[in-house]
Amino acid sequence: MVGWILERRFVKFTTEVPMQERFLRLAAGLMGYYVLSLVINPLIKEAVVGTAGTIMTCFLQMPYVVFLFPFVMARWSERVPR
Repeated sequence: MVGWILERRFVKFTTEVPMQERFLRLAAGLMGYYVLSLVINPLIKEAVVGTAGTIMTCFLQMPYVVFLFPFVMARWSERVPR
């Protein structure tokens, strides 16, 4: 919920971009999510064992999907001329 509020208030991510940019965003987002899921989450689960580690990893994934990635893409779109 917090990520959604932050995205709505500060990022204002839009999908009204050319199709090629949509595919680039998709590829970048998936790669970032895979790095988070396959590299960072196991490191956290190894450092924090049990349910606490699982909860921490879930709380990292959702803000990435809802806030962090849209924030990065919105800033990138501002700098790249169309």
